[in-house]
Amino acid sequence: MGCFGNPIIVSGSIICSYHIP
Repeated sequence: MGCFGNPIIVSGSIICSYHIP
């Protein structure tokens, strides 16, 4: 459904600390 936690920018992509389907 989304992600929780602080997003981290890696290689120009946003990665979420915790991901929920």
